Amino acid sequence: MNLESKQKVFGIGFHKTGTTSLALALKILGYHCNRGLDDLRRIWGLEKCVRLLVNNDLQPYLNYIKDFDASLDNPWYLIYKELDLAFPGSKFILTKRDPEKWLASCTHFFEGTNNIYRKWMYGHSEIKGNEEIYLSRYRRHMDEVQHYFKGRPDDLIIVDWEQGAGWLELCEFLNRPIIKLPFPHLNKKGDELHSR
Repeated sequence: MNLESKQKVFGIGFHKTGTTSLALALKILGYHCNRGLDDLRRIWGLEKCVRLLVNNDLQPYLNYIKDFDASLDNPWYLIYKELDLAFPGSKFILTKRDPEKWLASCTHFFEGTNNIYRKWMYGHSEIKGNEEIYLSRYRRHMDEVQHYFKGRPDDLIIVDWEQGAGWLELCEFLNRPIIKLPFPHLNKKGDELHSR
């Protein structure tokens, strides 16, 4: 179902791949952003958020984001196909990171925490002892997104902020003037801004 004709932007890289940096960059570019489950967790509660995903009842999610210009992080990266169908003509940004660095960041932020969303997503909430399962899920997502958007270079860009991607790639993809500011790099280990 086409919910709205205005072009939207979706960040569909996994958590810990530079999504906080992307969110700030999009805000600087003037996009009204929805970032992850934080607001929906306050509105619906995390159990309802996960239950809707488990039941593939995605209409409440699609209705919620129709007034945003951009949405990224949880759970949008897992429902990119449905977003593509609901909002045709959208732009998709796949943030990536070296898998071992990604795993180390996930371990730093998530180890010792119990979260039903991650349990649904990975099969295990606890990362310790399940590192290969987490890595396999991350790699599978990267492969599936690239396969889905194969032959659609105007719809998907893949960026790795740690490898030097920044304003040039992002602004050219979004057809925006290139920003003459340092690209934001946030939510690194040790930073004060943490999303989880």
